[in-house]
Amino acid sequence: MLHAVPQTKEHRDRLQCVTTTAYLRATAPVLVAAVMMVGIVGGLLLRWDLSGVR
Repeated sequence: MLHAVPQTKEHRDRLQCVTTTAYLRATAPVLVAAVMMVGIVGGLLLRWDLSGVR
């Protein structure tokens, strides 16, 4: 959801958010879910493969 500034502005306008703060609030659930998924998958991989994530 976050890209270079021009892409972020384009996505913000597409979602009809007036400010970047409003855009971040609108996309926060997706960003939080993505971070959680990376954490869960990373944790599972580290648990099964003790040599580390490759």
